[in-house]
Amino acid sequence: MNFTGIIKHIDLLGRVKFPKGLLKSCNISPEDLVQIYQQNNSIVVTHISNTCILCSSNENIHIFNNKPICKSCCFKILKELNLR
Repeated sequence: MNFTGIIKHIDLLGRVKFPKGLLKSCNISPEDLVQIYQQNNSIVVTHISNTCILCSSNENIHIFNNKPICKSCCFKILKELNLR
């Protein structure tokens, strides 16, 4: 874990703003997905790619078991499973 030296206030609605430079260094763009979870006594924010792990599409992305999968691949998987 790298300490950035950045300290932020939490607003009255519980929000924290991340500096653009920090987001850019983590390759996080506006509209990207992030996962937020608690680990021990910390809050962890993890970047989730907006592309399907199976076909690299960036349309109709659904998160399944913390992995991005597009709707088309979901249907292909269901079709394959129903054939067996």
